[in-house]
Amino acid sequence: MLGTEIERQIEVDQSGPRERAELWDSLYLELAEIEELLDFVRAGAAHAWIFPMFAMAAHTGARRSELLRLRLRLRLRLRLHDLDLDGLTAVIHEKKRSQGRRTTRRVPLSPRLVIVLRDWLSDHPGGPHVFCQGARVTRSKTTRTGPAPITRDEAHDHFKRTLRGSKWEVLKGWHVLRHSFISLCASQGIDQRLIDAWVGHTTEEMRRRYRHLCPSMQQMAIASVFGPGK
Repeated sequence: MLGTEIERQIEVDQSGPRERAELWDSLYLELAEIEELLDFVRAGAAHAWIFPMFAMAAHTGARRSELLRLRLRLRLRLRLHDLDLDGLTAVIHEKKRSQGRRTTRRVPLSPRLVIVLRDWLSDHPGGPHVFCQGARVTRSKTTRTGPAPITRDEAHDHFKRTLRGSKWEVLKGWHVLRHSFISLCASQGIDQRLIDAWVGHTTEEMRRRYRHLCPSMQQMAIASVFGPGK
């Protein structure tokens, strides 16, 4: 649901705090809003990893936990990368799709995302994880002996800190970017099988949750059937 639609529904229904929270939790962004959000994050992020992680979430629909598992070198010292920037793909390590074992899926990388990731990796602090902090972090009391992966709590905390005080602070968390990615792909007529493959959907319940088009696309579709109003 778009922000303008949520605001209109809150005003019409005079929703209470709980209902308003549920409505904002269903928020998704259109393409222009995503680009504006990414520009805002790039300009104001406190740490270098924040903007590329936002960009990858927005352009792949990967979950927060999946982003945090991305590695530059896999286990057993194999020199294999989860990111193939020349091949414009990334390998996402999953936990939700199959009980008892980990699975992977391969997702395409947009040209803009590749540029963002190349810039980030050119100044990467080291270590095997794609998204990590260096040994010295400005205004942090945490003592590190070397580069450390971003934790779940750090990712959530910096998501909120980065957007605090702006019009984007209504975004509840990283899942909004996943939700927006799926909605955008659907609104552009991307084959549902491709969307499923990119985001790891395996059940009809998951598909129904995201199978909606933004209101402007719905209006265009119905007008194409019955014609514009006079």
